[in-house]
Amino acid sequence: MDEGKRFSLGMVGLLCVSGVALGAGVALLLARRSGPDSRAQLRGNARRSEEYVHELVDRAIEGLAKTLERGREFAREIRSNLAEGVETGRHAIQSEAKTTS
Repeated sequence: MDEGKRFSLGMVGLLCVSGVALGAGVALLLARRSGPDSRAQLRGNARRSEEYVHELVDRAIEGLAKTLERGREFAREIRSNLAEGVETGRHAIQSEAKTTS
């Protein structure tokens, strides 16, 4: 996917919440409901939006935790490979030193 066309999870959440708020505002302007009914509907919309944002945040945190764990595992693997390479090199140098002495 083109790097310029990617949307982060936070951006998608922000767009969704903005859309809900805009829709609620338009609904208030066009609705033929009483004030208390409109306020109750807005509270319900706000509550659902809040739940949705919390769900997005939870998913983002889970994804970040998985990514961090993969990074840690990769670092452990690299560290192990480097240690093995250093040890192999050390043995090769020692063997070469014994044969030339």
